[in-house]
Amino acid sequence: MPGGSPPGARPSQDLQMVEQWDVGGKEWIFALVLDGHSGEINGVAELALERLPAMVKAALSDALTANPLQNDVVDNLLCKAIAKIDNQIADDFLAHRDWTGSEPPIEVKRARSGSTLCLALVDPDRNVHVANLGDCEAFLVAPRGQTPQYLDMGFHHRVFNEKEAARILADHPNEPNCIKQWSNGLRLFSGLELSRGLGDLHLKLDVLDARQLLADLPLNSNTDLTHLLTPPYLSNVAEVAHAVAQPGSFLVMASDGLLDVFSWKYTTSRGSLGQVCADAVAELAEGENPAYEIVSHVWGDAPASIIIGGEVKRRVDDVTVVVLVL
Repeated sequence: MPGGSPPGARPSQDLQMVEQWDVGGKEWIFALVLDGHSGEINGVAELALERLPAMVKAALSDALTANPLQNDVVDNLLCKAIAKIDNQIADDFLAHRDWTGSEPPIEVKRARSGSTLCLALVDPDRNVHVANLGDCEAFLVAPRGQTPQYLDMGFHHRVFNEKEAARILADHPNEPNCIKQWSNGLRLFSGLELSRGLGDLHLKLDVLDARQLLADLPLNSNTDLTHLLTPPYLSNVAEVAHAVAQPGSFLVMASDGLLDVFSWKYTTSRGSLGQVCADAVAELAEGENPAYEIVSHVWGDAPASIIIGGEVKRRVDDVTVVVLVL
């Protein structure tokens, strides 16, 4: 169930893809959810959608000489492909860093944008591998007819995650101001709450290149590089979770907009969101769309807090849900 936009709104920055691959004579499933942000274009998410599937498929074909694939091999394969996309974005910018004219080239605009990423790879034996970079959600949900249960296969790559904050501060021991308390919680000095992600190269490049990237933009919290001393502050290293799925299990992947809507009605605990997904799947009738049912369960009466007296009272983030039936 891809994200959508009401009339007059900006286009959704969420992107998604599901493909079935024949690799080594067997069927694999590839799924990808991207949640773009910032920038004049949704360049990072669009580039990842265009290039990443082919890169992963090629790497998978090469790795299948070791059969069956061990989890650490899949870890390495996925993390390398994701980091390679990020490095390509940087290389493309550096090749155009001295641009001239009134309009920056796409390579510069792209480098100013960013995206989170959730990637799933399922092998013929239902071994599920989920790579995450950012704050997308991923839950492996029990089949219908069983007790509604789920396994959280996502990671919470935000600065308010104590583990992530500790990692950043350990990488920058003499820079306590690289993380700041903002009115809406802990964030990087630039205001970004993500601790890992694609793009946002002003938080990854050296100081001179970062200043060149943002040179034509007005100064604000996002472009103030006062605290940019020892980059990178935003990591492009994904984390990967592994599980073996039962026949009929559901893998739920979602952009963080689902958690955003969920938090209006329920607790902000990610565990509770996983349980609502499991409950929604357990109540599915034959032929019903599981992604639609999950959104319906999560959304609940949230519209009452969005539109009051015909006026929109709060921003609604893009919501994308992909459900694989395994």
